[in-house]
Amino acid sequence: MKDSITDYTFRYVTTSDMSILATWLKEPRVARWFDDPDYIGSIEESLEDIRMQMRLVLYNSNPIAYVQDYDIHRWTDHHLAYL
Repeated sequence: MKDSITDYTFRYVTTSDMSILATWLKEPRVARWFDDPDYIGSIEESLEDIRMQMRLVLYNSNPIAYVQDYDIHRWTDHHLAYL
């Protein structure tokens, strides 16, 4: 049976999601992109930042991915602000 688009949903990240995100960040295929050992702390600190939307992607109600959505120009020191 094919997956349906309705099998996928998004929900905002909460403090209760920090343990799953921390586990994902330790996975070798993820960890190679993040050299800050306290990146999970940065995520948690950013939960209240209205400039960034952080969501978990759920497949059949199970978390499978983490996504961020933000305008890089809302940070004056963003490393991609020149774009």
